[in-house]
This record gives sequence, C-alpha cells and structure tokens, in this order.
Amino acid sequence: MVNELEDPQLPDSKVPLAILKRKYYRIRGWDQSGVPLAKTLRRLGLVLRDFLI
Repeated sequence: MVNELEDPQLPDSKVPLAILKRKYYRIRGWDQSGVPLAKTLRRLGLVLRDFLI
C-alpha cells in the first residue's frame, strides 16, 4: 500500500500516506505516535492512571 499509485496511468500519483496519517491522528486527538492526548482521554471520561500498571 505504501507504494501504490492513486492512478496507475500516472506514475507520480503515490498516495500521500505520511500526510494522511498526521491528519488522521490529529483529528482523533492522538499524538504523532498514535497515543491519545490527555485532553482526548478527559473528553472521553477516561483517566490515564487507570491504564498505568
């Protein structure tokens, strides 16, 4: 999927996965590693210490 073309007829039409991933993580309320931000956990009513071992 990383090297797939959006349009096989256009050799320079690679899917911009890095850009899409950054936007998706931002929209979800995650950091660059895909970990939910503290404000996202609060919004969902989750407490970070509940997930720590």
